[in-house]
Amino acid sequence: MFELSLVPEVKAKLLHQERLRNFVIFVCILIAIGCGAVILIMLGIVGGQKLALDSVDHEIACRIDDSNEKGCKFNDTSIMQTANLNAMLSIQNELNNIGVLNENKTKPSRFLPTSESLIAEPAKSPEVFSFLEVALPSDNDYSFKATEMSIDFKESTLTYDVVANAKNSKAQATAYANFVSSVNGSYFDYGDYYGQDSEGNSFKIPTYCMVGERIIEGYVYGEYNRYSPGCEALMVIDTNNTDEDYLKEIANAKNPEIVLIRRSYKNYDDFEAYKKGQARSSSADVANEAPKGFYFESNCMTYGDDGAFDESATLAKCPIATEKVEGTDKNEVSVDDVRSFNFSVEMNFTPEIFKQSSHNVLFYSPSRRNVSDSYRAIEDFFTASLDNTNNGGSK
Repeated sequence: MFELSLVPEVKAKLLHQERLRNFVIFVCILIAIGCGAVILIMLGIVGGQKLALDSVDHEIACRIDDSNEKGCKFNDTSIMQTANLNAMLSIQNELNNIGVLNENKTKPSRFLPTSESLIAEPAKSPEVFSFLEVALPSDNDYSFKATEMSIDFKESTLTYDVVANAKNSKAQATAYANFVSSVNGSYFDYGDYYGQDSEGNSFKIPTYCMVGERIIEGYVYGEYNRYSPGCEALMVIDTNNTDEDYLKEIANAKNPEIVLIRRSYKNYDDFEAYKKGQARSSSADVANEAPKGFYFESNCMTYGDDGAFDESATLAKCPIATEKVEGTDKNEVSVDDVRSFNFSVEMNFTPEIFKQSSHNVLFYSPSRRNVSDSYRAIEDFFTASLDNTNNGGSK
């Protein structure tokens, strides 16, 4: 009978398991050491970054203070010490954004009456007004003046109280309706003037080169000061034009300082003809009219499919009042035997009207201008409040 001992095989397995255990422990120790090394490296990087940032902050503080009270040392730096760094950086930032800030600001001066030069020929002029003249559209038959007025450029609202005086009994009945119709039927126009140099290249004329507008023979002309600094440009001579009067005019030209550029046109064909130099006026009043290549590009004026000017589409595109204006609190009052009435108005106007980015703004109204008194100063638009108890009170 044979007897086998299994102890050596079990012991061999035990030894194998012990070697495996020792190997696993050894690998874990190596991994732990590696992790520790990585952590130490990361801590070193973070610490180094903090020291570097602290050093930069200290140097910036030294430069701002312009002193050595904090133990500043500039011997080892490649950047020279800069005094008033905070102020300098603020100014530099403002200069970088001055263009954006300038385009976003408003121009309250557009609220004021038009200049006398614009009303050079009121009997034949298109109905060009200032914003204030549109808001208070006086005429031969009636006048409107404000007692109080408040404008909010941020919200684009104008609130004012109006006193209406009809100049005859017939106008009394229609004055209020005419006021509402005139304000709601008014629109504005804006855009840029363009010119052409001697080589035929077009360029936009800066707004500071345009010194105003003038109405001549029923057309609106922009006044371009071509000799103002930054506005110089060579005028183009139409060599294909053999008209005797035109050649004589060119021969006798004295390079006028103010050049007239037309900005209103009967239709689209008239615009194209003027742009090409084929619609120049022969009047002595526009002897300084710009040659071909000088024109006004409008952002509002709209022409129909037939080329005719479409006033309804222009009004819809650039209305002065974004919502229909209707007066409230209408009361009739008799003052010194003159029957008047007053009401309140709140107008929501188009924001582009007063934006700096809207160039060369003009206002158009269906109202009929009083030819005998075409220019109205600022004081002509305001009056004292009506007293309901004066001379018999309310009628």
